[in-house]
Amino acid sequence: MTELKPCVQVSDLVSEVAPGAKPCGNTAPLEFLILESRDSFPEGRAAAAAIRLVGRGLVEAKANVTVLLPKAGGSAAGTVNLPHTGLYKGIQFEFTCGTATRSPHFFNRRRDAVKGYVILWLRIIQKRMACGRNGLCVCLYGAAPFLCLPVLLLAKLLRFLVIVELCEWKPAFTSATHLTRNGTPNESVHLIARVWSNCYHRLRVWLADGVLAISEDLERKAAAILPAPRKRNVLRHSILVDVNEAPVERLQPDIIKGPYVLWCGEVGGYFDSVVWLLHCYAVALKRVQGLKFVLVGPLSDALKQKLLGEIAAAGLTEKQVIVGGYVSRRELWTLYSGAVALLAPLDDSERSRARFPWKIAEYLASGRPVITSSVGEIPRFFTDGVDALVARPDDEEDFVSKIELVAINPALADRIGAAGRELALREFHYSSYGETLLRFVRSLTDRDQSNLVPERSDLKIAKSHPDRKPTP
Repeated sequence: MTELKPCVQVSDLVSEVAPGAKPCGNTAPLEFLILESRDSFPEGRAAAAAIRLVGRGLVEAKANVTVLLPKAGGSAAGTVNLPHTGLYKGIQFEFTCGTATRSPHFFNRRRDAVKGYVILWLRIIQKRMACGRNGLCVCLYGAAPFLCLPVLLLAKLLRFLVIVELCEWKPAFTSATHLTRNGTPNESVHLIARVWSNCYHRLRVWLADGVLAISEDLERKAAAILPAPRKRNVLRHSILVDVNEAPVERLQPDIIKGPYVLWCGEVGGYFDSVVWLLHCYAVALKRVQGLKFVLVGPLSDALKQKLLGEIAAAGLTEKQVIVGGYVSRRELWTLYSGAVALLAPLDDSERSRARFPWKIAEYLASGRPVITSSVGEIPRFFTDGVDALVARPDDEEDFVSKIELVAINPALADRIGAAGRELALREFHYSSYGETLLRFVRSLTDRDQSNLVPERSDLKIAKSHPDRKPTP
């Protein structure tokens, strides 16, 4: 089997990450604490990538940013364990458990997690005391109940702002639980898990002061949950990317000979989409001679074996479908830039309508044509044949025809890719998001003050006419 070699993903971070790093020196009144519990930082998976870009945007907008992680995330193969505290491009970070290395022992992991959560809560209290009520905003990028619920309740007690991030609607997941009984799905447990997920995520939104929604669908869901005075406290933000991170020239990986299409993501989280793409590729291979399909993303040994079984079931070989696993950022950009097309299928489901995959922004920045589906946010931003190729959802033939079109028309592929990169620079570049988020948080502070403090005109009346009562 042809396999891409996993690489260290922190190649350019050695000079930027240092133990015991000092604050970056910003003097802005707003202090942001970004919390995440299931990933690492600064290198990691999807959550780490999102936090890096949001944090950099805020730092460039002159805010103080600290990322707190209560425990070491499940690192993918090939990553290097970083210091447990340091500085990355102006963003302070700390693993509050005291280590960035995930212990292989069950009880040690639990011990580290307890320590990490307790210290995380103490860090929040310290920041609240230092910054005052309106100087602190806690951003919950993690969705785990043990992270979110204590922080949301602590915010009510100490009265500081908390905003939650919605990038997917978890209750819409068809696989809310993996529990089975005698090899078959346990329907009662599945139902209970769905009900719990729906109640918990609605509560998380309801308790928050503000919500960051990745799509119009999630914006509507959040507004429907929030009480009337807070329905405006939702900011729809788009996917983000550092366009300048992508290489300008088109590169061809040495390990792959000939044309290829590429999909990148969490294989386990989107396994059905990967299987659907395998069937599309099998059809495309009959029309485009020598075309290969590259799959990039972290996966366990068990998941890899399951994937290889699906490859064989589709009548394909391991030389045709290259399972790349987890690769470095540098190698990932090389793979992007050498592809015939970059694939991001979305099915016509509630889950997909709520999503807007951040990976699409990276695809666009590489200058290669993106093939996706007309679901959710896609029609709002993309024009088929101009800055992307947009297929009908769940239409295998239409998706395959898009692959064939760019494979046999390199000039068209280059033109669409260039237009997509321009779109990413105009709409998705991270630098414009920091100021937007700052304005949003300040608006939450202003609304909060107006709800809790008597009107200034009433205060003036009370001072100049002590015998007059303020208007109700």
